[in-house]
Amino acid sequence: MYLFAPYLSVMKPYATGKGRWRLEWCEPDEEVRWGELKSTPQHVTTIEDTFPHAWAILRASGLSGPLELRRVDLIDPWSVRLHLRAGEVAVELIFDRHAGFRRRYLAIETDSVTSELDFSTEPGVLKVNRKAVDAPPWNPQMRPLALELSAFLALMQEATKSFLDLQAAMIAGGTCDDGCTPGLARALFEALCREAAMAGLRVSENSGEGRALVAAAQGFIWRNEDVFPELSSELASIVRRSPFLARVRKSR
Repeated sequence: MYLFAPYLSVMKPYATGKGRWRLEWCEPDEEVRWGELKSTPQHVTTIEDTFPHAWAILRASGLSGPLELRRVDLIDPWSVRLHLRAGEVAVELIFDRHAGFRRRYLAIETDSVTSELDFSTEPGVLKVNRKAVDAPPWNPQMRPLALELSAFLALMQEATKSFLDLQAAMIAGGTCDDGCTPGLARALFEALCREAAMAGLRVSENSGEGRALVAAAQGFIWRNEDVFPELSSELASIVRRSPFLARVRKSR
């Protein structure tokens, strides 16, 4: 999520060359976030819980070198300090899941400049040499998680469309009245199984119903059949209204 947090980009101009980085991640045992009660996940350690977020924050802020662990210190029985290096950059990470307060804080110190971003409340406050500067970029309608999902879903949908178009073209070019190869039959079944699942229906590939579903799809593609006595009315409707089968028929 933090790879898509726009406010972290304000740290990139200060991420060049030798320096010292410090990231503090603190939170209470329980807090209400976005109307939901959030509590410490006791089934994982504080490092397992927090380090993935810390890694993303460092990368989004401009730290590009590979990280090497140098030392681990206990601050108290439940909080920890990690000492790492990335080339000439020293990195200190502090994790405390029982701090009694929420804190998200990143500082980059060089010989001439200290930049600090306190983003405990998004988008945070940026200070350079202890003086507040322009507010970090922020769009409350598109928070980091929404930006991440938007990018992820857009790419996934684009790839899925191309994949289904290729599958449909292959089935259209490889089928005949006598049936289709096992590979093409499986592609047909998987496509219809996905569409059936969206309607709340589950079908097993090796069941009689699964085989009847593939046979019905073949008849629908090659012979324009629309009556399927071996299928339930619900599955017959899936075949008749299938967007994937429409793709196949269009490609023939």
